[in-house]
Formats: sequence, structure tokens, C-alpha cells
Amino acid sequence: MIPLSEIGDRLNEIDWIKKVILVCRTGSRSGYIASTLAAAGKKIINLSGDIYELNLDNCDCLKKSSTCCKGYF
Repeated sequence: MIPLSEIGDRLNEIDWIKKVILVCRTGSRSGYIASTLAAAGKKIINLSGDIYELNLDNCDCLKKSSTCCKGYF
């Protein structure tokens, strides 16, 4: 996971061949980034809902780390 605040500086770390899914606390910041990346020709998915809902659903698809999304899990 890459924090949205760092995504501009870390685009080279993203494997664009795989599905890229954006998620944030409320969905608004990830929506903005999704629009920006789509305009640049990147294929992305902006997850509807928010990171709290993923945690409530026990989403195992997220790699929960101590450096990203601190305080959300």
C-alpha cells in the first residue's frame, strides 16, 4: 500500500500490469487521485466505500502495515 499523500512520488513502484485499487478514509481523495491517474492513461479502480468499511468486513486483501493507514485498522 502507498499512502495517497506519497503516490505522486512513488508511481514507479506501482505494477501497472496488475489491478490498481485506490481507497481512502472517505473516498474523496482516492476519487481525485483516480481521476488524475485515469487522465494520464492509467487503468485504476477507485473502491466505493471507505477504508473503515474494509476493516469492518475483515478484508484480507489489504496488507495491513504499521507504516500505512496508521490508525485505520
